[in-house]
Parts: sequence; C-alpha cells; structure tokens
Amino acid sequence: MRAIILTTAFLFSFAGLAAKDVLNQKLNWGVTHLKDIAKDTVTSYQCSFITNGDRNISWVQDEGDFVTTLRVNSMEGQWTNVASPGKVTYSISVDSQSGILIFERDQSGLWVTLDLTLDSGIRIHHQYTVSQVAIN
Repeated sequence: MRAIILTTAFLFSFAGLAAKDVLNQKLNWGVTHLKDIAKDTVTSYQCSFITNGDRNISWVQDEGDFVTTLRVNSMEGQWTNVASPGKVTYSISVDSQSGILIFERDQSGLWVTLDLTLDSGIRIHHQYTVSQVAIN
C-alpha cells in the first residue's frame, strides 16, 4: 500500500512539471488558421507567437523568414497551465503602433487574438487558431 501511495505522489509531482505556464516559461504557440474578424473569413495560415512571460513577443511568419517583435507594455492575467481554460492579455506596440494581443483557452478551443491599428489607419483584427503550445 505504501508503494502505491509513493508511486502516485511521484507521478503527480511530474505531472505538475509538465504544465506550461505563460508567465514563467518561454512558449511557442503554433498557429494553423487565421480568422479575419472584420470580414468573418477563415483561411489556412501558419505562423507562431513566442512568448516569454512579460517580455517582448516574437511573431514568426513565413517559416521564420519574417519575424516581428511585439513590445510588451503591460500584461494582465495569470495562466499557469495552458492545457486548462485561461486568458492573458498583453498591451503591445510595434514601432509607434499600439494594440492588444490576447492568448486564451476555453471549452471551444485555444487561440490568439490580435487587434492592432497601423499608422496608416488600417486595423488588423485577427484571431489565430492555435494547434499546439510547446516549451521553446
């Protein structure tokens, strides 16, 4: 009986280590689809967002040939396990443009929402479907 209890405690201790924590780990969010919220259209699209707590976020496109650094101005929320429902909102800027970037999971899925207005006045309001999150 004691062996069973020790084995169970050992397994649970490792299960906690596998949790992906938005605030304390560098994570790679792999995207498979993009939804243009204004047009309500969905297209196949591959990119990734690399988060590192409350530090800058890398938006990696074109298989790594095009990387945009999203400067994090502030971060709201705590999400200690991305396999469970949760949400983190970043206030971001790219050069003189500002916006928000939301990472979220609920019962319907996992996604990243970008809302950024460019200097030209063009608004990028996209929701990216995330297929996997990996520790980077």
